[in-house]
Amino acid sequence: MQFVLQQLFTSVALLVVASFVFGAIYEHVRRKAIQSIIIGLVGGICAALAMTLASAYGGYRVDGRSAIIIVTSFFGGPLGALATVPLPLAMRFDAGGPGASAGMIGILIAAALGSGIRVVVDRLGWPITRPLLLLPACLSPLTLLALFAPFSGDEPRDVRSLVIVITMWSPFATLLFALLVHNELERARERRSRKTERAFLRKTDLEGTDYLMRQIHHHARLSDRYGTHYAFLLISIDDAVTKRAALTREGWQTLRTHVGRALGDTVRDSDICAPVSFDRFGVLMPHTTMDSAYLAAQRLREAVRRTLGEDAPLTVSVGISCVDDTRSPPDVVADAEGALILANARTPVEAIGPVPASTTQGSSGLPRSFPGALPLPAPPVREATPRVADIGIA
Repeated sequence: MQFVLQQLFTSVALLVVASFVFGAIYEHVRRKAIQSIIIGLVGGICAALAMTLASAYGGYRVDGRSAIIIVTSFFGGPLGALATVPLPLAMRFDAGGPGASAGMIGILIAAALGSGIRVVVDRLGWPITRPLLLLPACLSPLTLLALFAPFSGDEPRDVRSLVIVITMWSPFATLLFALLVHNELERARERRSRKTERAFLRKTDLEGTDYLMRQIHHHARLSDRYGTHYAFLLISIDDAVTKRAALTREGWQTLRTHVGRALGDTVRDSDICAPVSFDRFGVLMPHTTMDSAYLAAQRLREAVRRTLGEDAPLTVSVGISCVDDTRSPPDVVADAEGALILANARTPVEAIGPVPASTTQGSSGLPRSFPGALPLPAPPVREATPRVADIGIA
């Protein structure tokens, strides 16, 4: 039995290699169905490789396939489970022996267990987090039910010892493999996101988020030393969650690209425009007061509205933060976020906030000379100046 346990631990290397392969599949294959099928096929191959390392014990072939099948079915879903089981089933059937039926039932239980947990998790809307991976690990010993399936031949010599070893191994191997795969999928998601963002920046000719934040820190130091003004505009696509759900991934990126190009073409050469999240953009405007920032926000809003034409209006809302005294960069960004939220609370779409006190909402929208000023009245009509001949001067 000690030899069996040692052999199981040698399969850890196979789990590590399989997790790297899963990460590469997730990074390069975008379609969910194809991704699940390929993950299932790779998981089936890995399970078959684990079966080749199996050791015979009383009619059973003890190997590490259960952990691989459970985790593959969990991350691949039902499609992944269907793609995983054919090769291990064929190999176990071909190997034969008195424990063949129990082995095949164990494979099916492992696949049903992993895919079933994933279906329940998706139905409940739970995110795939590391603590959640304890669930398939804790339920993995259920594959031992296959030991009690009817089979032909003699009983195993020591079922009790076999159950103890597999009960110890299954949760450990399942949790280890699940953590490895989860870590690789997170890294693949980050790499894929960086590639998408770099392609977006090339298409729109905008700056990166890191560069924008460095420039905000730089201008904060200039404001602290010389008292210079600068403004930060946080621009959000209106109703972005609904639009993103209604569009494909490519469609959403196209819409986001239109917004980025409109903003980049409208800002000054000295301004810095960069995406800050999936639906938001930040614009740093050096040497800009609140009045000028408000007028710039109006121009940006109109530029985005004209992007797709009147038949398919695209709208944004803007939050403005203007530095009139020394404030830290996080405070500047937080002020713009708060202004955007308050503006959207008053006006759901095409909101701009805050409205400067020195700006009227008349037809001109130009800053006035003092807060609360009204548009100047029309000049009085004066009488025509009499000509020289009319007043009798020769």
